[in-house]
Amino acid sequence: MSEQHQSILLKFLTRKIPHPINDIDDQQVMSSHTDIQQSYETVESLLGGIQGLSDDTRHLTSESFCCQNTLQSLSEDLSNVKIAIQETHSAIDAHKSNQQILEQNLASFQEQINDLMNTSYDDTLI
Repeated sequence: MSEQHQSILLKFLTRKIPHPINDIDDQQVMSSHTDIQQSYETVESLLGGIQGLSDDTRHLTSESFCCQNTLQSLSEDLSNVKIAIQETHSAIDAHKSNQQILEQNLASFQEQINDLMNTSYDDTLI
């Protein structure tokens, strides 16, 4: 127990427990000492509880800090995933446009091939 706690405890005990006077019998003095011992044990128990609560508070604060860091990291990861999804959608849209152009070119080539196949090669000009 720290000096400050001891000092506070002594002040508390001196105010709450009457000092034995010479004409008080031994039984009252013993009762007074028992009361002091019980008060001291109660205070010790309370101090132990306070220490436990203080330790729990430190532990929970540390755990909370870790959770906040994890949450921040996950938020950044989520942002990066959203950007990657947007880039993927843009790439897909670009591929769709390229596919449409290629399909149009293919259709045009097929028409040209069909036109060439319909051309007569028998030296007759139509």
